[in-house]
Amino acid sequence: MKVKDFLKNHKKKIIIISVSLAIVLVIGGGVVIYYLNSSRGNENLQFMQGGGNYAGMSLSGDVITASSVTSVGITQENFEVENLETELLIEEVYISSEEEIQEGTKILKLSEDSVTEAREELEAALRSADLAYRAGAIEYEQSKITAKYDRDAAVLSG
Repeated sequence: MKVKDFLKNHKKKIIIISVSLAIVLVIGGGVVIYYLNSSRGNENLQFMQGGGNYAGMSLSGDVITASSVTSVGITQENFEVENLETELLIEEVYISSEEEIQEGTKILKLSEDSVTEAREELEAALRSADLAYRAGAIEYEQSKITAKYDRDAAVLSG
């Protein structure tokens, strides 16, 4: 009976202690998870800086390539343009391998002629796509008119 009396008399204190303990456990768990994730990230970073390729296997995740031109830190960037057949010629590369750069730093210079040619090619593809869209819209409206005419003819003959 003493336990029941104790619980009745100290109910608020027990709730406050339980909630405080839960908060401490959640915060402690978060700190442990953060520490484990950050230490894993440092191991991956050290491995990637050491070459990033081990026995023909590359690490994946957060990897972006720049058209086989350069590798920036642990990220590479690939630009795939399906409609572009023009090759963009690189005139000058402003960085060296394993050099750390900030976001927005210019890394290479493309030749003006190849950029102009690629722009014209993409503009022609855009015009072609616009014409195809308009032709499809006209064909759609024509089919609606034909269907309405067929329906009206069927109603009149029926």
